[in-house]
Amino acid sequence: MKSSPSATCFGIVYLIAVSLVTGLMSRGLSSDPLPWDHAWSEGLREEVLAAGFEVVDTSEMRRLVEEGRHLILDARSMQEYDMGQIPGAMPLPIGDFEDHFLGIAPILSPDSPLIAYCSSAECDQALILAERLREAGYPNVKIYLDGWKAWNAEVGP
Repeated sequence: MKSSPSATCFGIVYLIAVSLVTGLMSRGLSSDPLPWDHAWSEGLREEVLAAGFEVVDTSEMRRLVEEGRHLILDARSMQEYDMGQIPGAMPLPIGDFEDHFLGIAPILSPDSPLIAYCSSAECDQALILAERLREAGYPNVKIYLDGWKAWNAEVGP
């Protein structure tokens, strides 16, 4: 049995309307609803700190880059890395961790000072990378949570 295009459109609009009303009702009945302007980056910052990692801001990151004592690891994809990265950063895309880690592991020691970053404060790839590195025996990892977007905007490529 075929339905007409107008019946299909009506069905879609009806489902959207029911979903919206249900969502608004459940938010209204909740004792602790999420705010409309929830800052996801704050939740990620709390998660990073709860995991025991130090968060580095842009001014601190600039200083650490200039000192050159930390190995900076970019958790973004190779395509994103190729479009721009923090000076001195090495790619270690979390999506291909095993393949890329083999190339970086020989230059690491367990006490190597590392900094992981990804695209922005809404990106959790740096946290995932830091956790993977800690599991692999490299506990000295800091996270530049603001990431490439903040670096590029404040410092430049």
